Amino acid sequence: MRYIRFSAVFATFAVVACQASAQEVAPTHEFFPTAIGTQWVYRSGVVEVLERITAHERVGNDVCARVESILNGKVVSFEHIAVRPDGVYRVAVAGQPVNPPFRFAKFPPKLNDRWEVNSAVLGQAIKGTFATGQASVKVPAGEFQTLTTTGTGFKVQESDLAFTYHFAKGVGKVKQLTQIGGAGGKEVVLELKEFHTPQQAAVSSTLR
Repeated sequence: MRYIRFSAVFATFAVVACQASAQEVAPTHEFFPTAIGTQWVYRSGVVEVLERITAHERVGNDVCARVESILNGKVVSFEHIAVRPDGVYRVAVAGQPVNPPFRFAKFPPKLNDRWEVNSAVLGQAIKGTFATGQASVKVPAGEFQTLTTTGTGFKVQESDLAFTYHFAKGVGKVKQLTQIGGAGGKEVVLELKEFHTPQQAAVSSTLR
């Protein structure tokens, strides 16, 4: 009887182990960590937004990081991000595929590199140009030397749209500036307040 129970337990363990080993893991990069459980807390004025990687999921040919944005404890949006050898791509937004996925960071990083984006989501065009640079930025989480990617020439509901991402090694996005309506239009800034690796996030959750 004990042998039968042991065999059943061992069989269950073997199945779980096989499932775990079959789990696909999203590629990562020093400028864009993708480990499940990684968290970023951003500040935009008095508002705080938590971005968290909750899963690795296959979308088309890519194993992506599912990035959820959380406001006041509720998931308000999510997207699937893929790290490829030549850059970081937005593959899907709110479950809707981006055709083709568009690159918003290019690897290996080179100053003054440029590339075009010509994609669509639900039939809405996403067109513009990206260029790389570098900058030193100070945000609530500290000072960082960053790789920048600036997108220009984009449109949202006929309004001009431009944005700049700042990526720091080992952390990922530390700042994002979005300009809607050109000079004098609305400006939205996200600044990193806290960054937590999966291990740090787990400890923080346990202490609460």
